[in-house]
Amino acid sequence: MRVAQLGIPKVSGTESRRAKFKTVATHLETGEQIIMIGNKQIIEQGFKQGSIARCLSGKRKSHKGYTFKQELRDD
Repeated sequence: MRVAQLGIPKVSGTESRRAKFKTVATHLETGEQIIMIGNKQIIEQGFKQGSIARCLSGKRKSHKGYTFKQELRDD
């Protein structure tokens, strides 16, 4: 099924690649924070995007010893 058939607006290539949020991971024991923008950085840090999504939705408390929150990018 095409995007237009689902009623989802098309987004230009540049806009679709730019993440609007940053993901902030906070270590439960040390408080160390890791800021990641986009799935590529999440994977490079050794996290699983699906597990982070479950943390963000409240279905899971932590992943690999970190809690997660999303914030709007400020750049």
